[in-house]
Amino acid sequence: MFSDIFPWSSNGTEEKVSTHAMTTIDGAELARLIENREDLLEEMVGTLVLHLKFGSGHIVRVKARSGYMPLITARFENGREDFDFNLVAFKEGHFCQVVIDSSLLAKLRSCPPAAATYREPQAKPRSNESCESEPGVTFARPDCFIQRRHRRVTHCWNCKRDGLDSVVDRICPECGGIVCPHCGACLCQWKGSDF
Repeated sequence: MFSDIFPWSSNGTEEKVSTHAMTTIDGAELARLIENREDLLEEMVGTLVLHLKFGSGHIVRVKARSGYMPLITARFENGREDFDFNLVAFKEGHFCQVVIDSSLLAKLRSCPPAAATYREPQAKPRSNESCESEPGVTFARPDCFIQRRHRRVTHCWNCKRDGLDSVVDRICPECGGIVCPHCGACLCQWKGSDF
């Protein structure tokens, strides 16, 4: 305005103000629209956003990543650093308002929604079946394995000493009782060669 009255004072470094109409949408709608049109990600730079925690800011960079959601970098007015967000933050409502150019919004909305893709579930081979086909790996059936022992700590019924431990002390093969290291007693008094 000052340069309109005094044109000689203008130095030619004035910023041009955008004449495009702006529209406010919520972050969930923007995330849904961006999923359909990843070719328009570069046009998102400069879009104003309002985050619930960080306040108002603008999009600085949008990076498309193959196989992943695009990574949106935003700079907020009250902070000095940039924050990266993926579309989950927009879908979950962390961005309550997005002020976007109306022409860009029309381009995003003109794209039909992406068709849902169906993948047939692939049957994964069981771990023991995959070992059979590899050379040098022997296959053992589950019934060949010894049952896992549960730890028992008790006292001897014969000499009454405490501290019998099923992890440390021997187990009787007949009755499954803990063999006392002091008196040699088990639950069935078996005198085998293992003792």
